[in-house]
Amino acid sequence: MLDQSTPDVKRIFLRLRELILNRMPEAIEEIDSKARLAGYLLAKGYKGTVFTLILSKKHVSMGFSHGAELLDPNGLLTGSGKIHKVIRFTSDDLVDDQALNELMEAAITDARKRINLSGNQND
Repeated sequence: MLDQSTPDVKRIFLRLRELILNRMPEAIEEIDSKARLAGYLLAKGYKGTVFTLILSKKHVSMGFSHGAELLDPNGLLTGSGKIHKVIRFTSDDLVDDQALNELMEAAITDARKRINLSGNQND
């Protein structure tokens, strides 16, 4: 999946992947090489999806599967979706940002609650 990417995009992807897996070591990582997408789930199915990493030519978009429901006082999340929101990374400068880390923690906490409240995790 990364072999068609620039060195900058590879570096951003790998840093974000490491950040996600460090914060959510139990994550299921699903790779769709054709779509140039990696999904990070706490349970199978859309309800279990927490993050996605989407490769583009010049950037990596980090998707928050229920990002529209999160408080985002720093305005990091973008997108017009009613559920899914993204942060576009053109460099890895923001990877260590406290606001990003807080947003990720909120997304993980929200996903755990959503999965536990759901009678069927495979929706």
